[in-house]
Amino acid sequence: MKTIKLMALVCLAYFAFGCEFDQTEIILNDDLTQALEDDNKGVLRIGENTYIFNDNSKGTITKYKRNSRKHEFLYDTESLNINLENLQENYRLKDDSFIIENEVTDEYLKLLNVDESKPGTISFDVELSNGLKFENLNFTIPPSDSMGSANSRTSVACPWCWPLAYFLAAILDELGDDVYSICALALNNCANAGGVAELEVTEGGWFSESTCTVNCQLPD
Repeated sequence: MKTIKLMALVCLAYFAFGCEFDQTEIILNDDLTQALEDDNKGVLRIGENTYIFNDNSKGTITKYKRNSRKHEFLYDTESLNINLENLQENYRLKDDSFIIENEVTDEYLKLLNVDESKPGTISFDVELSNGLKFENLNFTIPPSDSMGSANSRTSVACPWCWPLAYFLAAILDELGDDVYSICALALNNCANAGGVAELEVTEGGWFSESTCTVNCQLPD
C-alpha cells in the first residue's frame, strides 16, 4: 500500500510539473512576448493595451490588447498637421510636462507629471484639449536608444521628444469609435486581411468628429 501511495504521489507531482510547464510555454509564446524580442523604437503601455513602435522604414505601430496582436498601423503625419521639422525642438512646458499641438485646429496633447526616475522607463499622464485624460502611461526606451536623460537636456534640445507623434497616434487609436468610427471599421478589416493600415485624416480635427481614408497595404 505504501508503494502504491508513493507511486501515486510521484505521478501527481509529474503531472503537476507537466501542467506548470505547459502553462509556462503558453505564456512565453504569446504574441506580445514574441514581438518584444524584436528590435523596436519604444513600447507604450496604456492600461491593458501595448503599442510597439516598430523599427522599420515606415515607422509603423503595432497594437496588442493584453497579449494578443490586434493591428499594425500608422498615421499620415502631414494630415495630422504636425510640422516634422519641429520634432527635435523643445516641447517642454515646464520641467515635468510637454505639449504637441495641431497647427491648424489648435488642439493639443499634453504630457504631464513626467517621471524619468526609473532607468529606461518614462511614466506620465496625458491631457487632451477636449478634456479627456489618461493616467499612468509608461514608455519603455530601447536599451540601445540614445535619447539621453533629463539631466542631459538643455532648454533648447529635447532628444526624446520625437516619440510625441507616436504617442498621439496611439491615443487616437485608443479613442477608436469615439472619433474615427468609419476609420476604426476599415482598420479592423485591414487587420483581418493581414495588412498594415495607413490612416489619413481628411476632415475634422484630432479629437472632434473626423473622417479619414485608410490605405491597406497587404503583404506580398
